[in-house]
Amino acid sequence: KPDQDDAVLSAMLVAIQGFVQESFKDEADTRLKEIAFGNRRILLERGIHMLLAVVVSEDVDVDTS
Repeated sequence: KPDQDDAVLSAMLVAIQGFVQESFKDEADTRLKEIAFGNRRILLERGIHMLLAVVVSEDVDVDTS
């Protein structure tokens, strides 16, 4: 079901973000901003009450600064 897949993906991204923050808490900025796999990237931006994830293919030029 598409809704369940979205929920699972969202939960996975939150879990990965938490793992990165906990594992590298001595770093100044521990937010995970990008995950790359194959010819795709997941760009992540976190707000106070949300986590935005955008999937793009590598041939798209995206400024992540």
